[in-house]
Amino acid sequence: MYCYRSLYFDDPPRAGRAMDIFPLDGKDGGVGLFFVHGGGWKAGTRGVYHSIMREFARNGVECASTEYRLVPGELFAQIGDVREGLRIFLADRAARSLSQRVVLAGCSAGAHLALMATLEPGGRGEFQENIAGVSVQAPALSFEPWEDIFPPIWQAMQEAVGPRYEKAPNLYRLASPMRCLHRDMPPVLILHAEYEHMFPLEIALEFQCRAKGLGRNVEIKHYARTEHGFFYSLDRWQQKQAFNDLLTFIQSV
Repeated sequence: MYCYRSLYFDDPPRAGRAMDIFPLDGKDGGVGLFFVHGGGWKAGTRGVYHSIMREFARNGVECASTEYRLVPGELFAQIGDVREGLRIFLADRAARSLSQRVVLAGCSAGAHLALMATLEPGGRGEFQENIAGVSVQAPALSFEPWEDIFPPIWQAMQEAVGPRYEKAPNLYRLASPMRCLHRDMPPVLILHAEYEHMFPLEIALEFQCRAKGLGRNVEIKHYARTEHGFFYSLDRWQQKQAFNDLLTFIQSV
């Protein structure tokens, strides 16, 4: 038997505003890990990361996995939910005299929300001293359309924002991590799948180049014969390699 804690943001509880925290098997390694699930901003659950969280707990990394409201047109409220979860996780760690340094991690929509919670001006000011790094897989680094954008993901992005792009392009700029880079941003690790079909490598390389121009570090790791959203379990060798790369990243920060 293995026990973990579920914390709810509200009393009474509200759908989507909750997280799970997995206890360590031994001594805390000094940096917590905060997961944000994917699902196109309209689906998914915090439980999808449980098997990975359990393995990190065995390696001295305490993990939390948060949810957020899955409401179309409420992208910025979702960013707020992720920040609220992060506040609760940090407060819980502080109450147990654990480090206030954490790494955020996420996939797809969760990767986007993790980056926005970190880079967007509100989170930038509040969590500047707390976020040691961000690790993302298949992130939406831009919310502005690019040539040959995959139609279903563009539809999901517009549903997440609410108004269509033509009616409110400024909202899409505000929702773009590419537009939020700054000189004090934490290091970022991007896990890129060879068969990624939603978010092109070229955009990740542009993100990396812009960060480098600000003197900040963005590392891109490539995983052969993998696809969008591959890092939710540890069954394949590529997933195990991604786990080891993320563990190394956590230890380095």
